[in-house]
Amino acid sequence: MKSSKGSSSSSNNNNLNTSQTNSSIIQYLNTYQVGSHYRGDDDDGTVDDNDAALSSDWDDQTFGLGTSSSLHHRLASPPLSHLNILLVGEKGAGKSSLLSTFHRALHQNYGLMPVAGVGNTRTMSFTKKKKGYYLNTCHTIKGYDTRGLESLLGEEIEQVRAIRDGRARDDVEITQKPYSSWTLWDHLYSIMSRNPAAILDPDCLNGNAKGEASIGDVPHCVVFVVPANQRRIPAELEDFVNLFVEYGYQPLFAVTKIDCHGAEEGDLYAATHLYDCKKEELLNTFDLAFDKVKPIQNYTQWDKREVSVENLALDLLSRAVEIAESFVQNWEEKQLRGKSIWSSLREDLCVIQ
Repeated sequence: MKSSKGSSSSSNNNNLNTSQTNSSIIQYLNTYQVGSHYRGDDDDGTVDDNDAALSSDWDDQTFGLGTSSSLHHRLASPPLSHLNILLVGEKGAGKSSLLSTFHRALHQNYGLMPVAGVGNTRTMSFTKKKKGYYLNTCHTIKGYDTRGLESLLGEEIEQVRAIRDGRARDDVEITQKPYSSWTLWDHLYSIMSRNPAAILDPDCLNGNAKGEASIGDVPHCVVFVVPANQRRIPAELEDFVNLFVEYGYQPLFAVTKIDCHGAEEGDLYAATHLYDCKKEELLNTFDLAFDKVKPIQNYTQWDKREVSVENLALDLLSRAVEIAESFVQNWEEKQLRGKSIWSSLREDLCVIQ
C-alpha cells in the first residue's frame, strides 16, 4: 500500500474533541442500501423509468453476452443484502466493545446492555467465536466479531484465512481438527503442504472449498483493532495484515483505548499524544495512508450518551462502508470479466465445431 504521509497528523485528530453528533452520517448509515450510489438510484431511493428499463436489460447483458453494463445491472440481480465488516485483533484489544459502540451510535439505545459481549480486561476477553451483528437499523451493515489473537502463530493464521475465504461458519469457534480424528487424506495433505495447521475441524466450516465462496460469504472490509496503550505492535501481526492485502483488501486500523494514558480523565492532550504515537508506529510498520488509521474511544458506561465517542465510531464505520463498497464493486467486475472470457471461449468453440 502506498503511503501518503504528507498530511499533518494534527488535522486528523480534530475529531477527538467533537461536541455535536453528525446526524447526517447517522441517517446515511441507518438508511444505507448496498451499491445504491453506483446503481443509478434516485436521491430519494426510488427507481425511475430509465432505471427500470436498465434493469429489464439484465438478461441480455449479463455474463458479457451484450454491451458492457453498469454496476446497477451486475448487482441488481441478485442484490447483496448487506456488507460484511470483519474485526481482527489481539485478545482484549476492544473488538467487541467497538461493535457495541457502532451499534449504540446508530440505535441510540442507551441504558441497554452492549450488543456484543464485552470482557473487562485483556485476561477476561469474552469473545470465543466468529459472530455477526447487524449494526444499523435497516440491517444492511453487519459487523463480525472474532476470537482475539493470542499466539499469532500458524494455527491462528489458518483460522483467520478460513474467515477471509468465506469458509468459516457463523457463531462457531474455529479450531484445528484434533489429530486423533485425522483421516488418511489429512495425513497426506499435511505432508504435501507442510502445514498441518491448515487442517481445520470440519464442524466449524460451511463446506465451501477455497475459491467457491460467494460475495456474500466473504468479508468486504477488514478492520484491525490495535490498543493505543500496547507497548509495541507484534511483528507477527504483519502476517495477518498481508493475508488480506494479498487478496486486494485495504485494511483499516482502529486505535482503541486512547484514553488509557494514566493522566486525568478527559485529558485531550494525553489522549491525542497516545494516539499519535501508535498511529506513527502503524504508518511506519505497514506503510499506510493517513486515512487508514482512525482513533477510537469505546463506550465503557452504557447508560449514558457520549457524543465524542459516537463521532469517532461513526467516522470509522462510514470509512469502512466506503472501502467495503469498493471491494464489492471490484469483485463483481472481476466476476463479470471472468464470465466474459468464458463466453468468448464458448463462442469460439461453437464456431470451430
